[in-house]
Amino acid sequence: CGTPENKTAAAMLPDAVTVVCIAMLSATTSEVLSYFLVYRTEKFRTLKSSAERQLKKLEKKKASEDKTTQKQKKRIDKAEGQLKTISRDLKAVSVQSMLVVSLCFMGIVGFFNSVYAGRPVARLPFEPLSIVTNLSHRGLDGEDFTQCSFVFLYAMSMMFFRQNIQKATGFGLSRGIQKLSNQAFSPAQ
Repeated sequence: CGTPENKTAAAMLPDAVTVVCIAMLSATTSEVLSYFLVYRTEKFRTLKSSAERQLKKLEKKKASEDKTTQKQKKRIDKAEGQLKTISRDLKAVSVQSMLVVSLCFMGIVGFFNSVYAGRPVARLPFEPLSIVTNLSHRGLDGEDFTQCSFVFLYAMSMMFFRQNIQKATGFGLSRGIQKLSNQAFSPAQ
């Protein structure tokens, strides 16, 4: 088991489990922080419920109007504009939480990145695309690109756990609101 290049998947298992547990604990902590800083506030709850009501109205207008006249198109555009404004306000409310969580994660990643520096923590069952290889093999020596670094496994685990925690607790925004919210921040075409 000598050098990191010769580490088998079984030898990496304790490190991989540790990294996934760290990610799960971090995701849970971030959602608890988000709850206290954002989700439980009256402003967030009001904005979220009005966004969901506005989204239902918009979907009803789009579904009920087979032949859209110019006037109906203006109503739909107005409703979309209102929903985009509400979702922009929702994002603005959650900025404080995102900043606190980001600072915590930078500290966690910095600390554990130094602990796992140069050590593969997992072995991927495939060789990733060259774009992903820079992240998955970051900080590791050697040419075995199936080896996975701490940063990659942590990032993937964090995304998985945060998304599922938000879905389970009901704190996340619906897909329709997220879609329109992303359109609000993209340049107009």
